[in-house]
Amino acid sequence: MGAGNLKTIRVFRNRSGFCLRTVHEPNSLWPKFIDKTYTRTINFETPASRMSRVRIQGEYPQHGGGGQPLIGEQTQNQVIVVNAGTPWVQQLEIWMTPYGFLRAAAANNATVKPQSVGGKKYNVVTFTGAKQSEGQWLYQ
Repeated sequence: MGAGNLKTIRVFRNRSGFCLRTVHEPNSLWPKFIDKTYTRTINFETPASRMSRVRIQGEYPQHGGGGQPLIGEQTQNQVIVVNAGTPWVQQLEIWMTPYGFLRAAAANNATVKPQSVGGKKYNVVTFTGAKQSEGQWLYQ
C-alpha cells in the first residue's frame, strides 16, 4: 500500500462538530460549532500532527456550554509532537489513520491471521506498541 514510504498526509474539510459533555442542562443537546475551514497535517516520521481551523457558531439560539456563544470567527491551532510524555488520546489521531496504523504495525512485529466473526472472514492484524509510563502505549 506504500505506507512505508509515505511521510505526510494532509486532510482538508468543512464540517460541524460538537463539544462533548459540556451541556448546561442534563437532557439538552451538545453545543454545535461549524468549522469554516479545517486542515490537519500528519507527519509520520517525526511523528507529529498539526490542526488549524476557523470555527463559527453552529446553532441559533445556542444551547450553552462549550464556550458558547461564539461571536464571529475563532481561529484554533493545535500542534502535537509525539514523545515519551505525549498522552495517548493525542497520539490516537496519528496512529488510527489507515497509514499510521500500517506504519505502527510494521514497526512493531505485527502478525496477521485469518479469523471468522459472525460468519464473516477477516484478516486480523495484531501488534503491541512500546510500553509507556502510567500504563499508556506508544506506537512509533
